[in-house]
Formats: sequence, C-alpha cells, structure tokens
Amino acid sequence: MRTAASLTQSAAEKQAEYAKQLMGAKTINEFSAAQNKIAQASFDEFMAGATKISEMSVKVMNDSLAPLNDQMAK
Repeated sequence: MRTAASLTQSAAEKQAEYAKQLMGAKTINEFSAAQNKIAQASFDEFMAGATKISEMSVKVMNDSLAPLNDQMAK
C-alpha cells in the first residue's frame, strides 16, 4: 500500500509540473512538443510502476504459498 501511495503521490506531483510546462508553451509547436514529451514520460513512469507492483505481488504470493508448497512436498 505504501508503494502504491508513493507512486500515486509522485504521479500527482509530476502532473502538476507537466501542467506548468504546457502553460508555458508560447507556440503550438512548443505545446505539441511538450505534450509528446509528457506522454512518453507518463507512459514510461506507468510501466515502471506497474512492473514494480507486479514484481511485489509475485513475491508476496510466492512467500505466502511457501508453507503450503512445503506441506505438499511432504
């Protein structure tokens, strides 16, 4: 839960920064370039967060099933 909350807080802070970048654009080309950069960064951050949560979930599942696997092996 802490990891999810941390990822959410980080995303909210970055979205505020992205909004500032977009508001600072002086031309349509600057706005479009900033929007493309933001979209790529957002996708990369999402994938990193999803991977981290997935890896944590697999570890928790494996750890919680270890006693059952030990019993089944016996």
